[in-house]
Amino acid sequence: MNVAYGFYSLFNYLSVSTIEVSGEATTIAGLSQLNNSFLPTLDIHDVTTMLLRANPHIHSLTISKTYPRTITIFVQLEQPSAYLAVSQGYYVLNSKGKIIAKTLNTPGKHLISYYETIPYSAYRVGQTLSQQDILDAIYFLEGMRALRYTINNIDIKGFNMIGLVSSDKTFLFSAEKERDTQLFQLEEVVKELKKEGIDFETIDLRFNKPVVKFSK
Repeated sequence: MNVAYGFYSLFNYLSVSTIEVSGEATTIAGLSQLNNSFLPTLDIHDVTTMLLRANPHIHSLTISKTYPRTITIFVQLEQPSAYLAVSQGYYVLNSKGKIIAKTLNTPGKHLISYYETIPYSAYRVGQTLSQQDILDAIYFLEGMRALRYTINNIDIKGFNMIGLVSSDKTFLFSAEKERDTQLFQLEEVVKELKKEGIDFETIDLRFNKPVVKFSK
């Protein structure tokens, strides 16, 4: 009886009673499942996996235990990379094409227009898009950011016609050509044009060699 009481007292003493959340969010779904968990046997990896599944808008979690009864969670949110226009709204996408939110509000920039209408209900938040040309468009968008170009809109008219448009320039890519090759060629062309002091309107990366349309 005393042994059983001792185990019961120990379990209560080391059961989770406090969960502290900090970082880029202070409330997250799924925390109620951790209440009264036995802290010594609580698996941090399993907890992280569970919470990330319940919160698709979260990029990463850093979880630590503080004895006797506290869990500390530091949150880093996903950052929107682009917005895909679908029927009746928009998907908010991260840099890997995962849907981190849905919205009815029209975004100011990084809007992807697609040649096929995707139903608003076709994907759930947390899922990753399967359309390779959209995934490639986001990849190219991230590459353009590295080159310090501000892209306003992405217009996908077909697998071989992915247009990224800034305020005064257009960049054409293809999902049929190796994407790293296209970004490498773009970087080389831009570097050479800047060196020569030549301005341009369009760079087309869809062919074996880039095609440049110069500014008038």
